[in-house]
Amino acid sequence: MRELFQELVHQLECGETVAMATIVRRKGSVPREVGAKMLVHRGGRISGTVGGGCGEAEVWRSALNVIDTQRPNTIQVDLTEEIAMESQGVCGGIFDVFIQPWHSAMLPGQPAMQEVALAIQQALEGEQAIVLLTVVAAAGPWRTHIGQHMLVHEGGAAIGSLPLAGMTQAVLTPQLVESAQRAISAGKPHIEKITGPENNWADIFVEPFLPRPVFLIAGAGHIAAPLASIAHLMNYSVSVTDDRASFASRERFPDAKRLLVGDIEETLRNYPITPRTHIVLVTRAHAHDVQGLRAIIDSPAAYIGMIGSQRRVWAVFKLLHEEGIPPEKLLRVRAPIGLDLGGSTPEEIALCIMAEITMLHHGGSGVPMSESLPPGGCPRPRRHLLSMSRRERSCDPSLLPHSGRPTPPGYVPGESTPPPCYTMPPRFAGFHGARTYRPRRHPENHAGRSGHSPGHSTIGNSLDRRSAPARKKRSLLLAYSYPAAHRPFRSTPAHSVDRSIALARNAPALAGSAGDGLTPVPR
Repeated sequence: MRELFQELVHQLECGETVAMATIVRRKGSVPREVGAKMLVHRGGRISGTVGGGCGEAEVWRSALNVIDTQRPNTIQVDLTEEIAMESQGVCGGIFDVFIQPWHSAMLPGQPAMQEVALAIQQALEGEQAIVLLTVVAAAGPWRTHIGQHMLVHEGGAAIGSLPLAGMTQAVLTPQLVESAQRAISAGKPHIEKITGPENNWADIFVEPFLPRPVFLIAGAGHIAAPLASIAHLMNYSVSVTDDRASFASRERFPDAKRLLVGDIEETLRNYPITPRTHIVLVTRAHAHDVQGLRAIIDSPAAYIGMIGSQRRVWAVFKLLHEEGIPPEKLLRVRAPIGLDLGGSTPEEIALCIMAEITMLHHGGSGVPMSESLPPGGCPRPRRHLLSMSRRERSCDPSLLPHSGRPTPPGYVPGESTPPPCYTMPPRFAGFHGARTYRPRRHPENHAGRSGHSPGHSTIGNSLDRRSAPARKKRSLLLAYSYPAAHRPFRSTPAHSVDRSIALARNAPALAGSAGDGLTPVPR
């Protein structure tokens, strides 16, 4: 995002007109989040992305038209249509993209676009957040205000205004400032709907631009070096503190913004910790962990984590609890730190730590994506494939053992195709518990309903314990799914099968062909 606005400021300083495309709404599975941006230049060059594929191509064409007409526009990209199926990145969602022309011209009552872009760039590189409020949709006379914007600083100061007809600024501006403060607290954009007289309404996109979150590492050992590199790659402002100057050096931490050498407890106590600060304790001894936690346990940090074994963590917690720190405060410390990824090298441990911080920051679950269920109830691809595999194996008798069961006449496993009657219709899978029916032994081979002879199938006994209607239903089912010519068994009671066969032969229109799963003969 910082590089995008640096490019925007540069283009406006050169007097160029560009178009900024921003995702303002989304529904379903889409490739990018709300607030994702793409900068389109007059020659067609782009910076950033709103998801790629055919959807981004459509946004790109609309952005070129916005540059020519100098009028903002909102388009809806539908990835559920057939055009999306031609792309390799099929997502199946819908998102709205607001395309705003940015130029050096001044608009009445509006802050200059170059000043707005510069203020956002400074916020992204500084320590104070700023919020951009833009009218992205409206009805009635308010449609003329689409594209107008104002800025709100983190302290509450507003730059510019949104002169919506019929709304007094004394009422509208405080409402928008409050919405901007909520966006800063939430850390993500949203749409504020404003209603006015005569059925006028406007959708205002409230977009916070926050400084880079701070990543404070206490301890400059072997794990701290790769951890600082990964945190910098993840757009954190990295600070490292240690009481050894040879360890907390620029040679070992080239990406760190601040290197603090001194007593760890004193440094942490004097550090300006905010709700956007993430603190990781990777010191060399549990004594330093105790000192560090004692200094930051009451801070408003977004994350506090400590490395160490279960025994070391418990020793630290026990000492702090004896000093009077309640367990409720100690529970906010993530220790032992990181997700269990199974790694053991410093780089792998650093990845485990950053994985946990990223999961907590975005509210993730840590469950593998191949096993997760996305919003909307889409099928789990991996489990769906496994289910298909199991179903295909269960429907092929050549893959199943036939010990103790009769084989249909003329069928040689692995060489010939089994008759369709050998596999039960899928619609009855819930009745018998498997897609391939295991024919029961003749009743005289069983010792009784509660027992059976050694080496014989037990399915007959389990079905014998069913109620009489269930046995009758099973007899009717077998009459349709296993033709008389291939029926090497009998069911108990015998008259049930005989009666069912007679019914099937006398009602061919209802019975249909063998094994087709048609509706059984009604009672």
